[in-house]
Amino acid sequence: MNLESAVLINNYLKQEFSISDTNALQLTQEYIDNLEKIYDEALKTFEKGLWTDLERIGHSIKGTSANMGLIETAHIGKRLQDACINQNTEKYKTILKDLKSEIIFLKKTLKDIY
Repeated sequence: MNLESAVLINNYLKQEFSISDTNALQLTQEYIDNLEKIYDEALKTFEKGLWTDLERIGHSIKGTSANMGLIETAHIGKRLQDACINQNTEKYKTILKDLKSEIIFLKKTLKDIY
């Protein structure tokens, strides 16, 4: 996500849901905070080898991120979901690293905008 994308997301949230800048920012920030919690949950679930739960987590990230306009994050969620089909441990670890990097990037971008 770049600055232009973040502004578009903010404008989309304001227009579609008739919310203020402050509320759009709060909604985006809450989602990113929640995404960190989901990441932590995915790590713990991965350690337990619960592939069905991991697939659900990937699906949740995919859908919610798409609804928020975070297309790259949604793509990561889809990749997580797909890695569960074959229970591909190495691929899942790599994608989890990508998710962590995306969360860091989203937080930095949000901070730079507001």
